[in-house]
Amino acid sequence: MSKRQMPITGFLAKYPRSSSSGSAVQQAVRIPEDARSSPDSVRADEDDVEKAESNTGTDDQPHVSELSTGEKGSIGVPGLSILKKDGPTQPKGPFPKRNGRAFVGTWYDKYPWIEYSVATGRAYCYPCRFFRPAPSRTWCVDGFANYKKSERIADHSSSGEHKAAMEAWSRYRVECSTGETVATRLGEAGRATVAANRRRIRYCLQVVLFCAIQGIALRGHLEDRSDPDDMSNNSGNFLSIMKLLASHSQTHREQFEGARNSRYLSPKVQNDLLALGAQWVRRKISQAVASCKFFALIGDESRDNSKTEQLCLTLRYLRPVDSTAPSKALEVVESILLTAPCEALTADYLTELIKDSLLENSINVSDCVSTSFDGAANFSGSKGGVQNLLRERYASRSIHVHCLAHKANLVLTAVCRDIPSIPLLFDTLQEVYVFVSSAAVHPQWMRIQRDVYPNEPPRELRALSETRWNARYESANIMWIRLEAIYDLLDHIIDNDVPDRRAKAEALSRRLDGPFVVGLSMMRWVLKMMSAFTIEMQKVDFNLSDAIARAVELDLVLQRPRADEPDEVWEDVIFGPAKDMCEELEIDFVPQRPVRRVRAEKGPRCRADYRAIFIKVCDALHLELQDRFLGEERQALYDGLDALNPAMEEKFLQAGPLIGMAQHFGIITKDSSAVSGLLAEVRTFRDTLARVDGKPGSLMTLLQFLNEREPIFHNIFQLARVCATIPVSSAQCERGFSGVRRIKNFMRSTMTHGRLSDLIVIHLNRQLASRINEEEVVDDYRDAAERRVDL
Repeated sequence: MSKRQMPITGFLAKYPRSSSSGSAVQQAVRIPEDARSSPDSVRADEDDVEKAESNTGTDDQPHVSELSTGEKGSIGVPGLSILKKDGPTQPKGPFPKRNGRAFVGTWYDKYPWIEYSVATGRAYCYPCRFFRPAPSRTWCVDGFANYKKSERIADHSSSGEHKAAMEAWSRYRVECSTGETVATRLGEAGRATVAANRRRIRYCLQVVLFCAIQGIALRGHLEDRSDPDDMSNNSGNFLSIMKLLASHSQTHREQFEGARNSRYLSPKVQNDLLALGAQWVRRKISQAVASCKFFALIGDESRDNSKTEQLCLTLRYLRPVDSTAPSKALEVVESILLTAPCEALTADYLTELIKDSLLENSINVSDCVSTSFDGAANFSGSKGGVQNLLRERYASRSIHVHCLAHKANLVLTAVCRDIPSIPLLFDTLQEVYVFVSSAAVHPQWMRIQRDVYPNEPPRELRALSETRWNARYESANIMWIRLEAIYDLLDHIIDNDVPDRRAKAEALSRRLDGPFVVGLSMMRWVLKMMSAFTIEMQKVDFNLSDAIARAVELDLVLQRPRADEPDEVWEDVIFGPAKDMCEELEIDFVPQRPVRRVRAEKGPRCRADYRAIFIKVCDALHLELQDRFLGEERQALYDGLDALNPAMEEKFLQAGPLIGMAQHFGIITKDSSAVSGLLAEVRTFRDTLARVDGKPGSLMTLLQFLNEREPIFHNIFQLARVCATIPVSSAQCERGFSGVRRIKNFMRSTMTHGRLSDLIVIHLNRQLASRINEEEVVDDYRDAAERRVDL
């Protein structure tokens, strides 16, 4: 029996109707009757089409997008274009094997209509997806993966349905090239109708982008889209803003009039416009990366409110400050490309997820010159981490930079853990915070602050945190500047409050003695130094060469004189202010010499003991900085960076490191002629700097100087671009997770992952999102599917 003569029972056996997953497929994809009997569908056998259960997917990542009734547009497939104007999706290899055979890249030349989805690993027909009235299951929905029978590609190419779709595609390309569309062939009345319809879509887009940029919800509980004057129910921010505009503008009021099915106020329209806006932003990012050629990849993962591990991908690259300006000024930007759910946290899965995400956004992975992750083994592991797998498989020239802000936090955590008396100090800070923040004590804390500091606003104590980089300094600093109010609060509670709080206040008061004040003053200075260093590491325009220079400077500051030598910092900045504070608060100060030691007493008991602890803390910080920041294994990289940093006068423009970096990043080859050309370029550049006024003083000013003379110093300019692209920290991903917590809060924890990614891209790339070309997005919305009104 041939497949065409297969009885209905055979088809039902292949796609069981009783299965819940099978019914989901039937709901998600409605194939017309003529498509089921088309030659392509008849030709498909069990090797071509997987079972229905594999097509169900999840709500967040469906295998096939839902086809709306009456819409005759693209069949949504993960990894393929959703707009006609984008053309076939034809990523470069390598392609994974399926049943021993892989997709062949030369098919792109032989069959220009064929496209390949990285997400599904299958081939599809672009004109049939967009221009064929009855979509083919094999070439439009499930995809073709039986590569060992490649003759079926030629069979499809010669089918009548495919040829009709190719003719429609050809007519569409002619319309796009000549600018002659349906709207241009309409009369004046028709053009006015099209303009009014486009204006309505643009109004909706403006409100959607406003809500996304501000990070506020769009939807409400009772969405009434019929009455623009009804503001009594919670219709959500989108409809409420539209109704507010309608109360002041007749053109906005027309949005609520007319047929209910063509007002374009539904949640689906909101999500479509949101996705197209985010796609516009991603497209601009990918275009900027492609024009820059070099980019750095920054990544991190964290759990959101729905207990889903989210991967945040950020790209660091150079772009013109203003593309419309005649000057060639460049700036470093870090743009969040997407967030994606992680089904696993293994390095192999994360590597492939990152690669697929970049390819789906038309970004060449091999152009990645650097990666930056935190210290997790699955990301930064030297052999099995993502950074190494990416380098081995796709980006052979990339180097890895362990986030320096995380490193600084690890330095401080190690020191605060290993010095015996320091944990007790922070335990006291945390206990004071918990006590003062309790419901019964906090109102008294606010009142006492207003009495003690009448000209200053009340301040809140800060909790300690192992992960928030500046939490320790903030906690110690606010305790120091509000120490007088803390003592007054404890005295007030001891004299007037209930017994249990009096006992707790007495215990805390005994712990806030003279040695505590000296220790607080000491750690406040140490934490201030580290906090300033960490804040600099988080700046987007900071480069790795300057970061290492700051680490060297901090290391020199922390190398304090020994106990028998005078130390101005100890005397004037730490011990002197602590002594003045104790005298002001009438606290017993630390004695000059130790009294007779009591057997049970531990910890510092005199000034010399605290000086010894201070030296021990500084020595520990010095060793940690040397180990984590200034190790010998990274010296070759640092020398290359310093050779392009004018601030490093002795190392600036040294030939050896420049040649090594240029060869590593593929700017020059290892041929002697290429090396000689670079050396001649360096000599000429030295002579040029000697003759000009206003010499560059940093890597960024050097980059601007070279940008104006790029044809002359091409290789040095490329090296400077690479050095400016190498990231310092993964702080931008941390900002991305802060945005995730703001957007996907407990009231919005059920949103799909794609929608969350779109909101994050618009919210955290607000500078780019605020410049979205609304007309282009409306065109994209028009081309994505057939609409009820002319656009």
